[in-house]
Amino acid sequence: MKFLILDDNARSRQKLIELLSLRWPTVEYEEWDPLESGLPGPDMDWASIDLLLLDYDIKIGNGLDWYAQNRPMPHFPHTIVLSTVADPDIAVRAIKVGADNYLPKRGLNAQKLNEVVHEILTHPGARRAPVGNMSSGQEDGDPSRVMHMQKPNPRRHWPQIQGHVIEKKIGQGGMSSIFLARRERDGAPVVVKVLMLGLAENKKIVLRSHQEFKLISRIQNRHIVSLYEHGTVDDMLYTTMEYFSKGDLKLRLRKGMLQQHALRYLRQIAEGLSAIHGCGVIHRDLKPGNIMFRDDDSLAIIDFGISKDINTQLDLTEDGQIMGTPNYMAPEQGKGLYRPDARSDLYSLGVLLFEMLTGNKPYAAPTGAAIMYKHLHDPIPKLPNRFYDMQVLIDKLMAKFPQERIQSAYDLIHFLDDEFRLDMVPLDFE
Repeated sequence: MKFLILDDNARSRQKLIELLSLRWPTVEYEEWDPLESGLPGPDMDWASIDLLLLDYDIKIGNGLDWYAQNRPMPHFPHTIVLSTVADPDIAVRAIKVGADNYLPKRGLNAQKLNEVVHEILTHPGARRAPVGNMSSGQEDGDPSRVMHMQKPNPRRHWPQIQGHVIEKKIGQGGMSSIFLARRERDGAPVVVKVLMLGLAENKKIVLRSHQEFKLISRIQNRHIVSLYEHGTVDDMLYTTMEYFSKGDLKLRLRKGMLQQHALRYLRQIAEGLSAIHGCGVIHRDLKPGNIMFRDDDSLAIIDFGISKDINTQLDLTEDGQIMGTPNYMAPEQGKGLYRPDARSDLYSLGVLLFEMLTGNKPYAAPTGAAIMYKHLHDPIPKLPNRFYDMQVLIDKLMAKFPQERIQSAYDLIHFLDDEFRLDMVPLDFE
């Protein structure tokens, strides 16, 4: 494959190539400096380009104006528009004129960039028709262009883990691939998480992977994912872990749920948090995609890749670096100035409760920065009147200042049992 980076800043071009190469080491990268070569004209061979990364802030003209004029050309590639800082107006305009996605350069990391690129390149019907010809069927559908973007034999890149038979690929992130495998000794299904080829050379990623296994494998609790093995194969890192047949909490949020189910899930997550906090671990990225369900509908917390062991000095984030997912981050995480503690996870749990009850996130905004601002400054969200008895939980979990929240997951469990008698009420799905 071939990616074209159209940007008049050499340092920016090199940074993008550095981030992309972690996930796409064999891609051919072409740099285009419009200050030296002008903007590509009608004679450009777009059929040879699989992805265009286009800078909005081109000094010789607006990148989107050029894009809007040239996108109807045959075989025009998928396009990501980038700007120096997050700007919702640019984002809206980029999508309106047909760009596949928009990303701000400031704060851009390998995981976010490569997740977006992977989603674009593997989306069904990947090669779109040009604007003005969207309903013309196969007129722009050159099969060779689509096949050019596909790996002819993906199994060739699957890891060979001793004692395991890889059955299928079930997930892909910016930094890792997820596989379903069978353990040969007992036939049990397990998940294999593999850091992508080339990423094992990144020392910080390697340390973070080792940290995750070291922190979590020592915790024995039914509401925490079980990790089995951790090692290297060829030049890739892998971890084998528990397989969850019922998917994640995101699937259940889409369907909606009863209040009693939301409370039961809340208590189970609190039990998991109590276990990890008791071992000196904070999660820092609690969200629906990290809550998984088993056959018996019990749940467990997964993905401790950015967790921290508060009993040691090991913290693989940089000072002032914001780690987490904006929709679920506690105010102190959004500031990036104070280290989060166990109460930060409880704030995220409050956000999860609000979403489980209402189906909506408590704060909405066009950018991650704007969402974090709302977590910092907007009032604590109010539940619909039908959940009036639940508001006390939202208030106690989503208080802006940590000292005003419920102080521990252990305290939350006892509050739930005392106020809602969850220790006495069985659920119909258990």
